[in-house]
Amino acid sequence: MIQLPDDEWLDMVVWRSSEDFAASRAKGANLPGIAAFFGAIAELVSSEEGTEFDIAAKQVD
Repeated sequence: MIQLPDDEWLDMVVWRSSEDFAASRAKGANLPGIAAFFGAIAELVSSEEGTEFDIAAKQVD
């Protein structure tokens, strides 16, 4: 979790693959662990799929 100004938080979740992300979205909160995770969030502002980028692996000598 990343603390932002004004006591807001950014929660980043990483899935192993796009397929795992899609499966998670399809299941919604029908599993206790998923329901508990989202139950702690007061407001969901957005949800996006992106590509993880490892800056250390891309550094130029």
